[in-house]
Amino acid sequence: MTNYSDIFNSFQKGELTPFYDEMFPGLLRFTAATLGDTLAYMSEDCLQDVILSAYVRRDSFADASHWRSWLLVTIRNRAIELMRKTNSFNHYIENVDTADAQWAGVEAALIEQETMDSFFAAIRNLPTHYREIVELSFEQGLKNEEVGRQLGITEVAVRKRKAKLIEILRQRLGGRLTGDTIILLLNSNLLYTTLS
Repeated sequence: MTNYSDIFNSFQKGELTPFYDEMFPGLLRFTAATLGDTLAYMSEDCLQDVILSAYVRRDSFADASHWRSWLLVTIRNRAIELMRKTNSFNHYIENVDTADAQWAGVEAALIEQETMDSFFAAIRNLPTHYREIVELSFEQGLKNEEVGRQLGITEVAVRKRKAKLIEILRQRLGGRLTGDTIILLLNSNLLYTTLS
């Protein structure tokens, strides 16, 4: 059976070997059990903090029973404090991650909106003969031959204008969109509801 009075007397004199030999292993198990599986890895640090506090105030304990009770209560309180801090930190990290994800979504939406605004402005400012290609070929969905007939030009001329139109839009957008993306946007119904 452990003689807590002798260990306490040694502790008060600043002799820690009896404490570490006799009490430390049991207190470490108690600390780990109090912290639980998730935070058990912090047991030794938690216990060392409590031991340091007890050592600093070693003259204030009335007897071995008071000292031992203080150790157990303080270990429990420190463990609870660690659990709260860890939960708060995890909650904070989750919220930061969520906020970052939400902000990233907002940033992406802003960039997309700016790009689309630039795209619409580029279409609105096209010379008339390219704007006619946009309206007939993409908005109305006419084939090159039909567009050529309406404009009084050859089918080859329509294809060339389409290619030049895509290149002009790509340049006006600073190369941010590929030709395929521009074609995809030109074929989009959303584009024409926004332009009208």
